[in-house]
Amino acid sequence: MKYTAALLLLISCSSFSFAQKSVTIKDPDLRFSYTLPAGWQSEDDDLYHNILSPDKKAKVALTYFEGRCVDLSDCYLGEIEALKVIGVRDFSLEANGTETISGCTALWARYAGVNQDNISIKSYKYLFIWNEQYFVVDGIGTPESFNKWQEQILGIIRSLEVSKK
Repeated sequence: MKYTAALLLLISCSSFSFAQKSVTIKDPDLRFSYTLPAGWQSEDDDLYHNILSPDKKAKVALTYFEGRCVDLSDCYLGEIEALKVIGVRDFSLEANGTETISGCTALWARYAGVNQDNISIKSYKYLFIWNEQYFVVDGIGTPESFNKWQEQILGIIRSLEVSKK
């Protein structure tokens, strides 16, 4: 009986470790990595690195800019104001706070509203500055998909590591 319980524990731990993988993206000046949950996919476009949920109804979008932001608090307030003015109708700030991402102070907000395509959304927005690079990370989806994938969205964001190339 003890052998069976130990074997089941070993199998469940092994399955968990294979359920996620580390993804590293190399850009000219830096590299960043994160933990990709099982079933999630990543893709790049000209501006964002997108990480898509298995049902494609939620995503994490990551982008960064050099020198765009000097004071994180000012940039955070500007990002939130921009959401209210041009990005999200019926904007509602649900929560906000501070965390550490890749050794840097990150300011975050969780909000809800209606996007420019007239679709109800919920989102996390994380902002941090690493080595003069201003990172903007959004975890977004419809309210149903956001609630379904919230744990994975936060796991991806919190696993983000940035380093020099």
